[in-house]
Amino acid sequence: MARRNIEEANAAWRDTSQYITIPEGEEVTLRFCPEEENGIEVKQDTFKGNPAGFKTFYKVVDVSSSNTSIRTFKANRRSSMLINKELQSGNYVLRIKRVGSGTDTLYQPVPIRSK
Repeated sequence: MARRNIEEANAAWRDTSQYITIPEGEEVTLRFCPEEENGIEVKQDTFKGNPAGFKTFYKVVDVSSSNTSIRTFKANRRSSMLINKELQSGNYVLRIKRVGSGTDTLYQPVPIRSK
């Protein structure tokens, strides 16, 4: 019972954030919205108020969440190259798996085929 309550609380916090976060080793299914205004932007990121390198910011919808609003998912250069390759192929719904942590984080995209 306690475990379920904790998981529900964590899910509620994830669903109310404007940013998509993926814990290490987990995956989410995202619909990318490159047609939206600022749908894909490369810009300076910050960490605790300090410059933290450039990231790609994507407008997305988490299709596995009850929150269907457009949110932001940010990825480092290596991950964004993989994601952009899928987007260029017309694959806008991707299962994103997080591998690693910190500066070694990689988001691996797998296209979801529509039926």
